[in-house]
Amino acid sequence: MWNFFSSFIFVPVIFSIICLPNNVKLLPNHDRRNTIRRSLKSNMTQTSISYKLDTWSKYDNPEEGMHHEGDIQILNTRKTITSFKKLLWPNGIVYYTIDEAIENSPQQFSVLQKAMMILMEKTCIQFQRIYPNENGQYSVESWVNIVGNKSGCYSDLGRNLFGGPSVLNLNVNLCFDIIGHALHEMLHTLGAYHEHMRPDRDQHIYILWENIREGTKFNFKLLNTNTVTDYGLPYDYDSIMHYSMTAFSKSKSLATIIPKINGMEIGQRDRLSYYDVKKLLITYKCSAIYYYKNERLYKGEYDRTEVESSNQMNNISEIHEITNITNSVTEVGLIINPATYHA
Repeated sequence: MWNFFSSFIFVPVIFSIICLPNNVKLLPNHDRRNTIRRSLKSNMTQTSISYKLDTWSKYDNPEEGMHHEGDIQILNTRKTITSFKKLLWPNGIVYYTIDEAIENSPQQFSVLQKAMMILMEKTCIQFQRIYPNENGQYSVESWVNIVGNKSGCYSDLGRNLFGGPSVLNLNVNLCFDIIGHALHEMLHTLGAYHEHMRPDRDQHIYILWENIREGTKFNFKLLNTNTVTDYGLPYDYDSIMHYSMTAFSKSKSLATIIPKINGMEIGQRDRLSYYDVKKLLITYKCSAIYYYKNERLYKGEYDRTEVESSNQMNNISEIHEITNITNSVTEVGLIINPATYHA
C-alpha cells in the first residue's frame, strides 16, 4: 500500500490520435506488433497514418529533458527508495518557497497559483508558503523550492527524505503557456510517476524503441510493482502524466508510443484526469477537500470509501456531488491572493 502510485505522467499539446491501417487491424495479435513496427518504421508520415502530431517536438517540449524520466530529477542516493512512503508529504501539506523569477512575473505567478488551487479543490493536498527566519533558516523539515531560472520543466520525485529542499523547476519562458505543465510537475512533486511506465503498460500501448532518440530510452523503462502501485485502477490514457505519441522521438513524423486501442488520445496537458485525482485521494488518504468560493476557503468532507470503491463515476464533478461543504473557513496558511484566482 505504501508503494508509489504509478499512473501519473504535466505542455500545450494537441491530442495524438492514430488510425492504424486496415491490414494491421485485421492481423492476429501475435503478428500485430511486428507488422506495426515495420509499417511505422518504413513509412511513418501523416499521409500513411492519420494522426495529430504534438505541437511540442523534441526541440520545444520543456518536459523532455535529460533528467531521470525526462522531467523527474532524482539524486543517485534516492533512486533505490522511490517506493518509500516517506517520499509523500506528511498530512498532505506541501511547504514551498517561490523564486523571484516566477513571483515577479504576474502571468506565470497566476498560473502557478491556479494550479495549486486546482489540486486543493479536488484533493486534500495543501500548499503552504514558508519564509526563512532572520538567520535564513526554515522551521520545517522538508519543502520544495519552486524556481524558474533553469531550462525546461522538471521536478524532484516527492519530498527530500534527508531534510531540506527539493526542486520544482518551471522555466518562466517555457512552462506557463498552459496550466498543464505546472500540474504535471506538481504531481511529480507529490510522488507520481509517468503513466506509460507502470508495470502493465505493455497491455495497453506499443513502445517503438527504434523511433526513440538515442540517450533518452530510459524515459520508457518499465517500472516494477516494488516501485509503484496503481491501486488496481484502470490504465489511464487520459492521464496528465501520460507521454504523447511523439515523446522523445527522432522526428516529429515518428511515433514512439501507440495506444493499443485505435483512436485513443494520449498526452493531454489540459487538466487532471478522473484517475489522476482518484489516485491522489487514495494515496494521501483524503477525507476532505478544500473548496474555494467568493474569495473564501472552505473545507468539505466526503465519503472516502465511496470514492475508493466506485469505478462507475464518470467525471471529476461527481466527487464534488458527494461532498458536503461546510460553512467554516479553513485556515491552511496559504499565501495566495484570492483575486488572482479564477476558475
